[in-house]
Amino acid sequence: MRRFLRYLFSIVLFLSSLGVYFTNRLMFMRKKEDDFILEREKESGRLDLIKYESLPKREVLIPSPFGYNLKAVAVEPHKNSRYIVISHGVTENKMNSIKYMNLFWTGDLMRLSMIIAATENPEEERQVTDIMKSLI
Repeated sequence: MRRFLRYLFSIVLFLSSLGVYFTNRLMFMRKKEDDFILEREKESGRLDLIKYESLPKREVLIPSPFGYNLKAVAVEPHKNSRYIVISHGVTENKMNSIKYMNLFWTGDLMRLSMIIAATENPEEERQVTDIMKSLI
C-alpha cells in the first residue's frame, strides 16, 4: 500500500509540475522586439511606411474596464461614424496589425476609418469597441 501511495504521489507531483511549467509558458510569453516586427513586415511587403505615414491619424487612450489605459491609433482618412477595431495579440505590437488595414483600401482611399488597439481577450475587445463608439 505504501508503495502504491508513493507512485501515486510521484505521478501527481509530476503532472502538477508539468501543469505549472506549461501555464507559466502561456502566461509569460515574451513579446517580440519592435525592430524585428517592423523589419519583418517591411521585408514581406505587408507594410508600406510611406503610405501609412501619409494617412491622417491620432493617438487615442482608451480607458479599460480593468483599470489601465489602452494606447490606440485612430486612422481617419474620412469623417464618418464607421470604424474598424483591429487588435493585436500578446507577443506582437500595433505595427504588425497595420497589414490588415490594407484589406480596406480602394485605390488611394480607405473605405472606413480604423482603430488599431491592443487587447488580449474577446470580452475586452467588445468593451473597447463600445467605448470607442462612445468617443466618436
